[in-house]
Amino acid sequence: MISTVVSNFAPENWDEWISQNQLEAGITQSLYWATIKPLLDGSKVKFITVDLGDRRVCQALFVGNIIRKGPIEITVMDCMGGPMIVENCDHQEILGALLQQVKKLKSTFGLQSISFSGFAPTSNLANSDSILSIFKDFGYNSKKWGTYLIDLTGAEEDVFGKVSSKCRSKVRKAIRQSVSVKQCDEIISYRKHVIPIYEETEIKQVHSLEWDKIRIEHDVKKRYHYFVAYSEDQIPLGTVCVCLYNEVAVRMGSALTQYSRKMKIPAQDILTWHSIKYARDHGANFFDMAGVNPSPSSEKEVGIRSFKSKWGGEYVEYNLFSKEGRLLKLFKTIHKILTPT
Repeated sequence: MISTVVSNFAPENWDEWISQNQLEAGITQSLYWATIKPLLDGSKVKFITVDLGDRRVCQALFVGNIIRKGPIEITVMDCMGGPMIVENCDHQEILGALLQQVKKLKSTFGLQSISFSGFAPTSNLANSDSILSIFKDFGYNSKKWGTYLIDLTGAEEDVFGKVSSKCRSKVRKAIRQSVSVKQCDEIISYRKHVIPIYEETEIKQVHSLEWDKIRIEHDVKKRYHYFVAYSEDQIPLGTVCVCLYNEVAVRMGSALTQYSRKMKIPAQDILTWHSIKYARDHGANFFDMAGVNPSPSSEKEVGIRSFKSKWGGEYVEYNLFSKEGRLLKLFKTIHKILTPT
């Protein structure tokens, strides 16, 4: 018998269940994420479990919020990096039960946007046709996304050997140039060393300092790791962030200084290799290069995919799912009509 439960509070053993199914979920399905999101932007969280008899077979953490679209407010709900479904069950049946519960929430709270930003890329269900079929049956649209997964289970020399010869040469060049890498996980060192690089590069996606302060101070298990590369003269060259969770490391973001670009110092390469080595040395079995467009639509996206493809990872695709309500569809239609092309 299948039963589903919705709660505003985390069910017992939520994180422990994730740990038992390590490749099925990332940090955005954890209690850590459920804790920091309300602090960051006032989000509301919902926990949904699906049980088969007395055995839990599915979990999904949803984050809800109200966003303003012009003159109207839109209620949205997102399941980031989920849901999580165990392998030894009828995946279609279990997913159907979950989506039926989400449908009830949509009706109860007037949700205008529901999204599932993909099963974890390490999950066997990430690119499953049967999973895609169930989502479509419930009226969801789908979009392909991709990443490169690097297997870290071999010896370090074997992992490095799979990296393209061009990247290996750049890593060696950085070492010859006496480029050093400093770890900046604490909030004080993060502010001193990481923030100035982001400010110089003016990367718009970077969160506010308050966002990062909350994320770092609540990261008691030290899952996020920040690295900064320096020249021989201790001039900052660039930074990269890596998240280690459940034996999977994810490359979260990076930035390079103008000095690094001007002097043609391969800081990006030494930072990437350093973070891969760090992840392997600290228990990760996979390194997720994160986020590439399967069909690049700009020169920038082409460049991103090209760089991430050179580190010896296996290219995998996964599905993103979304569903919009009538009000949001109407707003988008009106906005499109009124917006000059």
